[in-house]
Amino acid sequence: MDAPYDPTPVVPPLPQRPSRVVLIVLATGMAVVLILAVGTAWVLYQGFAIRGSGLVEVLSRGHTIFDVPVMTLYTAPRIPGETVESNVRWEVRSTNAGPSTTYLYDWRTLSGSSLPVRFVFNTTSLIQSGLFDRGSTEGTVLFYPAGPCGAGCRYTGWAQEMGGAGFTEVAYNKWNVTYTVYRVTDTWGADRTKSLLVDFSVVATGQFGDSLPAANVTAPGPADLALIATESIRSGESISIAARVAQENSPAPVTEFLHNGTPIALDAGPEGTLMVQLVSHYRWSPVDDYIVSFSASSNTTIQYFFDLRFGSITVRYV
Repeated sequence: MDAPYDPTPVVPPLPQRPSRVVLIVLATGMAVVLILAVGTAWVLYQGFAIRGSGLVEVLSRGHTIFDVPVMTLYTAPRIPGETVESNVRWEVRSTNAGPSTTYLYDWRTLSGSSLPVRFVFNTTSLIQSGLFDRGSTEGTVLFYPAGPCGAGCRYTGWAQEMGGAGFTEVAYNKWNVTYTVYRVTDTWGADRTKSLLVDFSVVATGQFGDSLPAANVTAPGPADLALIATESIRSGESISIAARVAQENSPAPVTEFLHNGTPIALDAGPEGTLMVQLVSHYRWSPVDDYIVSFSASSNTTIQYFFDLRFGSITVRYV
């Protein structure tokens, strides 16, 4: 199994230019020669680095609220004329000394500007301590759906459960993202480059669950599915399968589940409108799981599939 994401915030250094040597002569009754090694100039802002000796302009400020899908839940489909019993249980946890259920999110720029775009997660005004943290690369966000587990806490968590045949649901959060868009101009001699920098902060405003389609998530298509196993089940026999165990023993292991979120419009002032997308990355860990159970009143052959967008399991009949 892949190791869980390391939640330690790390802002990677940007490439630096070679140092230059500057000769400065000071006259104070005698000539004094001072050799200075001058390297890349850096301006630190809210925990990130802006390179260069140039201009930082505020283009716009704004906020947007959007749905962030976290997990899909499926029970086995109905069989006409037969009785089907099926249950699905999804569980997440945060621990004090060990791993916690973790989602990693990063931004993808779809359109809106010819300039390069950087995203920086601003944690200075973060009021939901324990829900969010910086990822290991610039602009990424770590989200802990089970919340904080601080001093005196061994673990905390919750489970969502659904029973009955033919149910499909998506669990999602609403995020309120506040942002400032900067235009950064770097000047090095005769060279001048421009880029956009989006400084953003996040507040989760609620957690929801709705039948599919919802939160820009539809039922999985063929490209969204990976076969786990095929089994023949006798009438009245009950079986269950766990996502974490399935991921470890799948004939074609899937190490990460990816979902491209709803395109979001960000106002960039004179640079126009940036269309961006929040991409989720998820891996099952020892402290979270997803279990589907199944039984029917007739002999049945079923197939289990991973939903490659979220890591959940869906059942299909052969």
